[in-house]
Amino acid sequence: MTDAAAQELGAMRHALGLFVKQVKRFNHEEFAMNDKINKRKAYEEKLDAQLKELKAQIALLKAKAENAKADAKIDHYKTIAALEHKQNKATTKLKELKTAGDEAWEAVKTGAEKVWDEVKTAYHEAASKFK
Repeated sequence: MTDAAAQELGAMRHALGLFVKQVKRFNHEEFAMNDKINKRKAYEEKLDAQLKELKAQIALLKAKAENAKADAKIDHYKTIAALEHKQNKATTKLKELKTAGDEAWEAVKTGAEKVWDEVKTAYHEAASKFK
């Protein structure tokens, strides 16, 4: 092998090594990005499922309110209306979460968690009134 051929072969090996490093880095970055997207989607789906469950629980409270006496029925419906208002806020936050850009998503998530905590507290307070 001539010196020129050996140098060319060495340059090709070096270029191939750089290419392999770039592919590995790209695969790592792609995995990290996909992992972030998957976690985001899973969180949104979890919140969506919790809101659907809350809707069913509110329907149950409405059914109980129907069977209450007149005075209690008025109070129950006020409680349910307040709970539905909080549910609507949570639904709005979920929509914001789903449409938020990557930069804003964490901040919106924090707001959604706060609203969800308020909804859970309101539900437990409302459910306790129906016992």
